[in-house]
Amino acid sequence: MVEDGLAALKARELAQDAGCAIGMIYKVFQDLDAIILTINLSTLERLGSVLAEADRLDAAAFVAAVDRKEVKTLVRLALAYFDFAAANERRWRAVFEHEMPEGQLVPQSHLEAHRRLFAYVEEPLRALVPDADEAARMLLGRSLFSAVHGVVDLGLKQKLVAVPRPLLRRQAALIAAAAARGLCAVQTTPGN
Repeated sequence: MVEDGLAALKARELAQDAGCAIGMIYKVFQDLDAIILTINLSTLERLGSVLAEADRLDAAAFVAAVDRKEVKTLVRLALAYFDFAAANERRWRAVFEHEMPEGQLVPQSHLEAHRRLFAYVEEPLRALVPDADEAARMLLGRSLFSAVHGVVDLGLKQKLVAVPRPLLRRQAALIAAAAARGLCAVQTTPGN
């Protein structure tokens, strides 16, 4: 899956690569979805580790000295997100491409992993939109994530227009900076 993408993951080839019988795989995992979910959870945890270290990234090219620390944090998170996606593209895509079989819910462990990731975005929003309640801040955090994710996803797929990766990285940072600066300039009211 990491080498060839989600669609390429086949139990028979996995067993062959692991040097075991296909039945052994199904003694460890219920089905192929369980394998994908395990890999995806690992990917989310790795992304979380990268985001936790985002403050170490140099964002000077994207933020002004006068920008609030929360703006800088969101820009660094966007840079870290892009760097992770670009370095782990197939693995990263599998998180978004995998669909649960009909009637099955996303495991709680995945929901919690996503929640931990969104918390990185929501934390600086506490200071940027202090009047927003928790529900509004969560929605705003997901919207900001979606904007950056969309730029990264379409850019890495080279949809709409082919953009060199350094320029694409810059675009992700600029989207985050523009959104954060805009939030500094507007007052959030309930229902917005």
